Amino acid sequence: MRRWATRRASSVVAGIATGLIVGWGLASAEIPSPSTSSLPRGIKLVGTVSGSPSPTGQFKILVRDGNGAPVSGAVVSIDFSECLPSVVLCSDSPGSTVDCGAHVVTEVANDVGEATFTIVGAAQGFRIPTRSGPALGCGRVRADGVDIGRVLVAVFDLNGAETANGMEVTDLRYWISTFGTGYYLQILDLNANGLVDIADFSSMLNELGRGFSSWGCHTVYCP
Repeated sequence: MRRWATRRASSVVAGIATGLIVGWGLASAEIPSPSTSSLPRGIKLVGTVSGSPSPTGQFKILVRDGNGAPVSGAVVSIDFSECLPSVVLCSDSPGSTVDCGAHVVTEVANDVGEATFTIVGAAQGFRIPTRSGPALGCGRVRADGVDIGRVLVAVFDLNGAETANGMEVTDLRYWISTFGTGYYLQILDLNANGLVDIADFSSMLNELGRGFSSWGCHTVYCP
């Protein structure tokens, strides 16, 4: 009798434990997780050519839940409000929803939890604090309202929101004016390695030469 009661109690405890584990698994399913989701270290805001955004700026964010499963249909947003006043978004980035008031760009993940972005934007000169080391990414990424990480935000058109709309030689002069000073500017770090170096300048030259960002925002920049 006592052994039966002990076995029964053990079965009850095991059942409760199993229920808790299953319940935890169900609770974490389809809820985006920062530890299992994937996003790039840095992103590049680009210009346009013939009305289409430069392919150089395309990047993907993969949203997974706590079990590592993709979250289909997740609403993925990037909040650029901490990049102000340096970075300015175009009011229209094809395929994405741009909220100028909140400075947020949104995409919906596909069936495998992947959201694809190409964001059009420019800079207003260098109106951002200079730092001697890599800054915390000013782009805050959320999926279904859950913070899943940050991204560094770099820009090709460094004066497009002020003077010349589109990438041209003055953008190279803007870049060169800070090279070798020892200061770190996030908007210049095109390869997102935490440095402003010759590799970033090479990226500037390539984008200028290919003409993919020869025009900036084809509508209007967000205020």
